[in-house]
Parts: sequence; structure tokens; C-alpha cells
Amino acid sequence: MINVDKALSTVWALRYSHQGPRQKRPPEGYHQVDLRGSFLLSRSGNKPVEAQLGNFFRRILITSKLYYIDDAGNPTAFPALYLRYPDSKNIDLRLDLGYQSASVQSKVDAVMHALSNSGKFQLPLVAINIDPDGGTFYRFNLVAPTPCKLDIAQLKNLPYNLLTLGDQLTINYDKEPHMLITGLTGSGKSYLLELLIAEAKIKTANPMYSSGAVYVADPKYSDLATYAERVGVDKVAQSPAQIAGMLREATEAMNSRFKSLSGAIGKTALDQGLAPIFIIIDEYAALIASLNSTKDKKLADEINSYLTQLVMKGRQADVFVIIAMQRATADTLNSNLRYNLSTKIILGSSDATTVAMIFGAQDGIKLPKITQVGGGYVLTSGAQIPRQFYAWSYDRMNLLARANSLAKTISRQDLRQLVISAGRIVDQIEIKIAQKAPLSTEVAELNTKIKVLANVTKILDITTPKIASPDTLLINTDYNEAENKLFKFKILISRLGNEILYR
Repeated sequence: MINVDKALSTVWALRYSHQGPRQKRPPEGYHQVDLRGSFLLSRSGNKPVEAQLGNFFRRILITSKLYYIDDAGNPTAFPALYLRYPDSKNIDLRLDLGYQSASVQSKVDAVMHALSNSGKFQLPLVAINIDPDGGTFYRFNLVAPTPCKLDIAQLKNLPYNLLTLGDQLTINYDKEPHMLITGLTGSGKSYLLELLIAEAKIKTANPMYSSGAVYVADPKYSDLATYAERVGVDKVAQSPAQIAGMLREATEAMNSRFKSLSGAIGKTALDQGLAPIFIIIDEYAALIASLNSTKDKKLADEINSYLTQLVMKGRQADVFVIIAMQRATADTLNSNLRYNLSTKIILGSSDATTVAMIFGAQDGIKLPKITQVGGGYVLTSGAQIPRQFYAWSYDRMNLLARANSLAKTISRQDLRQLVISAGRIVDQIEIKIAQKAPLSTEVAELNTKIKVLANVTKILDITTPKIASPDTLLINTDYNEAENKLFKFKILISRLGNEILYR
């Protein structure tokens, strides 16, 4: 039987003026969605989806009893539902009651997860974050991901510090080190690895950076090794002993970089003009399992030891490890390694145990079903919730044919950034000269930039005067003389910038 008093109280409490904290404006960038939706004239009815959201939230808030009540337990006011559009593909939602507690936040989480799991809206929850005012917002995808074809020419204009995996999915390997890719046979795992190998080769062969390398381990003796050799990677290893040797070589290269980075506080190898080192290992679980089955524990421990060092210490040296396997278990991928892999990918649909193993517990989250090869879920650095994505499809032979030519391409954006960063270092040296402070760190950085600029001008066939070494600034402690020499560098960089960027 309907409780008339409660029903009338609910209608009264749903007045627009009773939604949310009294006399409080929506947070910056948001507008309020009327919880009455299309039930009454909605003040947020400019978009049909907002009226539908108002209806949905009104019903679920009443069901979950997430509202203010009087002494008789009747509703007196409801939370405010705020919405904003951060871009064309997402919406952010907030429920604001005017106060926060663990129990209330738990209920709000449940409400937002209910929206994400609702078949009516098809709005996957992709992130939970905090606004500057301390309020929690929930980000939902408006546009469902779909398979997309990669135009190989796109790789030419991709910023140097980014790898592209799919439409709207890029990874900054300079800030988000290491990746785990899992997927059963036929999920598209090898296809994604081949794209990453080609991208890695393009990055390390870029003439603006030096000393990069691409190492590929193929313990299953599959086509991946042949593909990697055709792309022109630096080393391919297949037997366990070869893989151990390759990882030893990569570890030594990493440690050598640390020596050159000593004193460069807050700088990565990329900042110093060094190209990244990529280590790509396919079927890592099968490799470790085979060693354990042959009782070759010493070799397994050696491989694990090198790999752990590379993953734990590699970020500053711009060493980027990509581990691929069909299924990750505690026996084949220890928690230290798994925790330090910033990007985690599952290709194809997966069971709850595998999802929890890779992404952690996902209580209340219903991941969409993957129906096409190349589709999967990704959890990136800083995100709490995996999102659906589709890896690029591409013409394999075209990528092979163009990888080497693309590697020699220098984008205008990278050139511009190089000239700007060199100019900034000159400005820093100028300040140090005025302060009569030591110049060694800045001069070392300028040295790196000048060498790269000289290399670029040679490749682009730009005639320039002979470039003196910035080390001449350190020959004596006469700051007046250093200031005169620095002025010449300023003119030189300005001229190079004009000729490189506006030729």
C-alpha cells in the first residue's frame, strides 16, 4: 500500500531548490541536472540524455534512501547531481549532499557503478578523481570505442615521448614506464606487439636522439623474431641463455646511463638527448615455466633478477619494458614486477580471476564484453578503473616497408621543442653568469642540445657556421668573457631555429 505522506514528502523534497546544499553554486565547469528529469518540466532539459539521467538518479536515490529525512523518516531534500563535458567523448558526474562520510561515499560509489552497469545508457565508468574543491567526480565514456585502422603516416607526427596503441590511447613512456600485455591465442596480442616493435624502432633511430636500442625476446621461436629482425631491431634472443645475456646487456646499458645522469636532478635520459631503450619479451610466462620444468632455477633467477632491476630502476634512464604473456599468475609474474608495470592490458574477454590478478579487485564494475579481435581492457598509470579499447588495425607489410624511412623523419614539433629547450638553457646560463654561480650542469645540458642541433642541420643539409663547444664557457672563470661567448650561442641558436623551422 502506498504511503501517501511519504510520497507527498518525496515530491516536495524533489523541488529544484531542495536538491543539494542550500545556497551553493555548482562547482566550476559543472551545471546542475534536475532530478525530476522528464517527470516534470526540467531545468536541464537542453539535452535529452540529461533528462534521462535525472530520471535514473531520482529512482536509484529513492531506492537506496540517499536523501535527507525528517524525524518521521520522510524525505526533506535530495543530493544535487552535477554534470560537465570535459571533452566530446566523456561526461563527469558528481553527487553533492553537502557533507562527506565513508558510508555516504560508499553509497555514491554504488549509485555510479549502477549507472555504469546499466544496459540502458551504455556509459562505461573510466575514472574516479578529485576536483580542486575536494569533491569526487566520476568520468563516463559517452562514445563507445570501436575498431579503427591506423594510417601509418600518423606515426610520423606522433610526439617523440608517446607510443600509440589505439584510437585515443597513447602511452608516455618517459613518465609511465613499463607495460604488461596478456591475451589468449587469437586475441590480437602478437599484432599489438609487432606495432610496438615498429614504433620502438622509429623512436630509437630518430637522429635527434642517441644511444637507444630495441631488444626483443621470443622464447617460443615464433614469427615475432623474424618480424623484429626485418624491422631492424638491435638484438633478438630466443633461447633462455640468449635472453639472459640480452637482459644482462640491457642492465649494463641502463647502469651506464645512470653515470651520465649523475648530477642531473629531476632529469631523465630523454631530457639529456638519449633515446629510450625498449625491452620487449613475448610469452614470459612460458619462458619461466619451461625453466622451472627443467630444474634450471639458476637461469630463471638470473632472468628474473635482471628484469626486476630494469623494471624497478628503468624510469629515469628511459628503459621501457614490455612483457607479454597469455595469462599472468603469481607463479610467473611476482607482485614487485606487476606493481611497477604502469600500463596493464588484457586483450579479449577474461574471467574475474584474471581481471583481479591484472587490475586488482574491481568490485561493482562490470567490464563490457569483447567481441572482436584486438579489443580489450587497459588500466593506465593513475587510473582506478580499466577501460575498454581496441588496438589499432594496420597494414602489416606497409608498416614493415615504412618503419625505417619513418625512423629518419624529424617532426616539426620535435624540432621546435629542441630549439626552445636549447634557448631556455642559454637563459639559465645567463642568469648563472649574472649571479657568478657554477655553470657546469647547464653547460653539460647545452652541450647535448648543440650536438643534436648540429646533427639535425647536417641531416637537413642546412649550412651553418662551425658550432663551438659550450665547454669553452668553462675554460676560465672570467664571467665577462663567458657572457660574451654566451651571446654568440644565443645568436647561433636563434639562427638555427629560424632556418630549421621556417625553411
